[in-house]
Amino acid sequence: MNECVFRFGQLTSAHASSSLGGDFVKDPRIQKLAHNLVNQSVRLKPGERVLIEVTGFEVAIINALIKEVYLAGGQPFVSVNENEILRELLLGADAKQLAKWAEWDVARMKAMDAYIGIRAG
Repeated sequence: MNECVFRFGQLTSAHASSSLGGDFVKDPRIQKLAHNLVNQSVRLKPGERVLIEVTGFEVAIINALIKEVYLAGGQPFVSVNENEILRELLLGADAKQLAKWAEWDVARMKAMDAYIGIRAG
C-alpha cells in the first residue's frame, strides 16, 4: 500500500478564518500539495482506492485531495476525526472495544490501495 502522512498546520495558520472555504480553497499551495500527495507521494493509479484520513477539519485540503484523486482516476474515501471526540472515545474505551476498533481499522485499510493521512490544527 502506498502511504503518505502529512502534518498540516503552518500552511493554514495565516488563513484560519477562511478554512471553511472561500479564497482559501483556491490557494495555489493547497492545490499543489494535493497534486503532489496524490501523484508523487502515493503515485495513485486509475481505479485505485485511497483513504484520506484527516484529524482536524480542514475543508480546503480535503476537497483539493478529493479532486486530485478523481483527476488521477482514483476512488477517494474520506474519514475525518476530531481530537476532542477521539479523546472522549478513548477515555471510556475498554480493551475489548479497542481490539474491535483495531479490527475495523485493519479491514478498512485492507480495502484500500493507498493512504493519505493529514494531521491538522
